[in-house]
Amino acid sequence: MRTRAGVLAAGLAVVGTAGTGLVAGVHVSGGPLVRALRQLDPSTFVLTKHALDEAYPLLMKPLLLATLIVMALTTAAAAVSGRRRTALLAGTAVAALVVVLMAILRGDLPLNQQMATWDPSAPPADWREVRTEWEQWFAVRAVAACAAFAASVAVVVSAVRHR
Repeated sequence: MRTRAGVLAAGLAVVGTAGTGLVAGVHVSGGPLVRALRQLDPSTFVLTKHALDEAYPLLMKPLLLATLIVMALTTAAAAVSGRRRTALLAGTAVAALVVVLMAILRGDLPLNQQMATWDPSAPPADWREVRTEWEQWFAVRAVAACAAFAASVAVVVSAVRHR
């Protein structure tokens, strides 16, 4: 039986899956970029990282926040329509997106702010250690983003099966 909440949940799930797919895609495609950054000399790394940190948030901030909101609404609509499995899967996607957000706020952002102060002609002595820590937070974000995408795909499959 179709309910408005069920139809809304299915529609939101499709939009949310597109969003989580983009978030995951950016992170997965960032893997080779992270490896490439490791090959750069200190000055070039700092210059490149500064440029990336200017451009990256312009896309990712609104994309991540909008996707998080859409998946939260998907969770609520599925719950209201009595679709427990769909709600649980959507809630899993929300949880994974929250991990992405927390990794950014607690790990990536403070490190980016630290690196933003670096002089490309004289990076600090510990620049490699800071870069390694940033890479680790990037990996956490990438894994969580992929988990969010997988859960979102499962939401769409669940929603379609229960039309």
